[in-house]
Amino acid sequence: MLKEIQEDICTLEHTISFFESEVGAQIFGKEKADALAAHGRELQAKGEKWCFCDACAACLKILRHAGIEK
Repeated sequence: MLKEIQEDICTLEHTISFFESEVGAQIFGKEKADALAAHGRELQAKGEKWCFCDACAACLKILRHAGIEK
């Protein structure tokens, strides 16, 4: 299970590129996708590495609890 979690968690780089893509704009709307990409860039500038969505945050919490963080 932990291996799957390690493979599924997204980096901020991946997350930002998704929100900046056409698909991200179609799913979230252009304004919301742009705002989410900007939030990701702010976190990245602060040294964060991992996506901020609820699913990835839960994955990161599990990995940290298990003593495993990429």
